Amino acid sequence: MTTNELETMTPQEMREEMRRYLNGKPEQAWHWIHGEGGRINSPRFTSDDRVIYDGDHAEIDVLRALVAANRRQKARRSAAARKAAETRRERREAKVYRLVRHLEEGGDLPGPRQKCSLCGKGLGDPSSIKRGIGSDCWQDVLRAMTANM
Repeated sequence: MTTNELETMTPQEMREEMRRYLNGKPEQAWHWIHGEGGRINSPRFTSDDRVIYDGDHAEIDVLRALVAANRRQKARRSAAARKAAETRRERREAKVYRLVRHLEEGGDLPGPRQKCSLCGKGLGDPSSIKRGIGSDCWQDVLRAMTANM
């Protein structure tokens, strides 16, 4: 949401968004945030919809700055989560290809294990335990082996 969209939000809509952000916590506090009139020190939003802050800013400006700060924080966390998921996917894919290379060179399967050697999930199926690789990961290994042929 852009600054213009924040300008058109009513205080009630901003309070509702902050309430959803709190999600049962008694309050959310920051050391400082940037607002219209500069830096706002020690702002807090409480579960009873009160905005507490130091300084001489208008309450609506503080509320708007709190909503904007929360949105920026959510965007940063979402981007970090996407990057982490991509990294996990790449690492798992690399493990699959290392195993395929090992098997093609005449190596053995990892052997009996309680957890999958590729993803770390617990194994329950006897054939998966014997292989040391879960059924989902085994399908990926087979796909990679047929792609290499």
